Amino acid sequence: MKFKDLDEQIKQIQKENEFNEINLNYLRNQLKEMTEELNNPLKISIKQDLQSLINEISIVSSKKPKFNKWNQNAITVAGGNGYGQQLNQCSYPEGIFIDEKKNIFIADGHNHRIVEWKYNAQEGQIIAGGNGQGNRMNQLNGPTDVIIDEQNHSTIIADHGNKRVIQWMNQNQQILIHNIDCYGLAMDKHGFLYVSDQEKNEVRRW
Repeated sequence: MKFKDLDEQIKQIQKENEFNEINLNYLRNQLKEMTEELNNPLKISIKQDLQSLINEISIVSSKKPKFNKWNQNAITVAGGNGYGQQLNQCSYPEGIFIDEKKNIFIADGHNHRIVEWKYNAQEGQIIAGGNGQGNRMNQLNGPTDVIIDEQNHSTIIADHGNKRVIQWMNQNQQILIHNIDCYGLAMDKHGFLYVSDQEKNEVRRW
């Protein structure tokens, strides 16, 4: 019975792609216990081929992802020229989004703007806000996150200080969500928008 249970556990771990060091230690201990029982045949009755179980473990172990260490020599890809309002500067940058072309979109919080830095560019370009701190439709107030809806070619912004999620599309703006203490944004492959609400301590989906 133990062989069957362990075999099912291995298949479940493989299915969930959750194989890690903890799993390996657990399986190692289980096999050790079974080996001890095998050495005392009066206690057990074998109903499953041990070799197939060993083969299963070998196959799953070979599929365990190998993680490399992070490169410790980071490079600056945006800003890095001190605090300020120039296009080669940022001021308390918060959320970032990177598109398929490696362009970087930054919620430049204290500059109340969203800036796009093209791949390997020396400065950014303002794509939303940049008209001073305020609550007009063409202004932002301490934006904390940004995502690009590439399907609709629009920019979606957590306009934190104005408690709204706003969409910019071809210099036209519309408020998607009113009266929300928005901070972080995400969008899944189906187009659902996720927003973290600091005041209500929750993440909501639209």
